[in-house]
Amino acid sequence: MFRYTALAVLICCGVAHSADPPASQPADQADTYEVYFRCVLRNKTDGALDDVHVWLPVPQDSDYQRIGAFQTELWGQPFAVERQEDRFGQPLVRITIARLEPNQTVEVGYSCDVLLRVPPKVQLDPARAGALEDVPADLRALYTTDLKDIYDLSSPEIRRVAGELLAKHPNPVARALAIHDFVAGRLKYVREGGWDAAPTVLERGSGSCSEFSFLFCALCRATGLPTRFVGASNGPAAGRRARLPHEDTVLHRWAEVYLPPYGWVPFDPTADRGEPPKRAFVGTFRPRVLIVSKRDAGPPLGQAYVVANDHPRDLEWKRAFVWTRGARAAFERATELAAAGHRDEADMAYQEIAAKYKGSRWAKAAEQRVQTK
Repeated sequence: MFRYTALAVLICCGVAHSADPPASQPADQADTYEVYFRCVLRNKTDGALDDVHVWLPVPQDSDYQRIGAFQTELWGQPFAVERQEDRFGQPLVRITIARLEPNQTVEVGYSCDVLLRVPPKVQLDPARAGALEDVPADLRALYTTDLKDIYDLSSPEIRRVAGELLAKHPNPVARALAIHDFVAGRLKYVREGGWDAAPTVLERGSGSCSEFSFLFCALCRATGLPTRFVGASNGPAAGRRARLPHEDTVLHRWAEVYLPPYGWVPFDPTADRGEPPKRAFVGTFRPRVLIVSKRDAGPPLGQAYVVANDHPRDLEWKRAFVWTRGARAAFERATELAAAGHRDEADMAYQEIAAKYKGSRWAKAAEQRVQTK
């Protein structure tokens, strides 16, 4: 563990390379962005909080996305940072804030460069389905367990529906498709805050993307199909609808099912919801998302998928992802002007960055450069 007092510190987590397009991806088909994740924490108690721990899952490279210049951010407070990995193999950064006084606020998060490809597509064919016995035993044990506050596989209603689906669809691939259609066709999308367990979601007939995923995974696990969650930030829209900076406070979660011989396959019943349900996001996922985590619920993140802390009852928090393009280059040009002694021009450039890229890591840095001249 290392102790730092700087405003923003570079933490290399195996992803500090440039975000160049993969060799198989033409440059004109790749989207590049700068992403800043911020979580504002406020001590809402009457007493000081010592050694506050915040966990951040670290986005990883894949055939779909490439991460560069990853850096952990905490503004205005001494902190310690440590790299960890949970039992699902998810890389994490743990930030320790030495002390938070009553009503004191800190902003913690990370920034990175992101290159995104077109999401891959798995073409499922029930005729090619392998046997569940082909799933590695350790993986099956890890991703079919019950969590009562999420799945509650002992619930009579979950057992009844799962039993019917299993009887009608003994083929694992056909069963995963049927469970997707059941959830996408039955639930209405409602975001009301908080996450209920799968039986409650099933009875209510509505839920958020997390609750869609809870019910989908519960029915899969109750029929022997291993599942995990994928947590992501929604990026800007395509084409003329795209606006930058783009702030995402909603986020998104979907599921993956391990199906031999395909491996992990994405299913997003939330995006496919309707009557009749669609299958546009079976075997793939929405474009222009930053995938942050792939895991099941469990320590240290619990049910969360982008950030968690060890004082949830004592801290008020707000989190958002801010997507930009060109902010880093603009900041570097302003810094070059300052280094060359052109202070007035540099200040004007910093002020323009703060206004144009509002909410981003580079806007925040530019504001500080002007304030501390």
